[in-house]
Amino acid sequence: VPPGFTDDWLDAIRAALPDYEVVDEPYGLGAPVSKNWFYETFQAPSVTYEVGDEQDRGLLRDVSEAAAEGMMQLLLDL
Repeated sequence: VPPGFTDDWLDAIRAALPDYEVVDEPYGLGAPVSKNWFYETFQAPSVTYEVGDEQDRGLLRDVSEAAAEGMMQLLLDL
């Protein structure tokens, strides 16, 4: 995993949508969530991507596209 990948990905979303607030709430490895199980079992870092159920669908589309494109660009740059 490249150092700082998640931060770089979130920064790409922020750059694409400067008026959208990206919330980053990291949890410790002791939290009982699936991403921690994957890390403990396979040493595979992960991130949980969540959006609000009641968010405007146009905004959801914009954020989702920015997130996907930002991640793909980071992976292509490796």
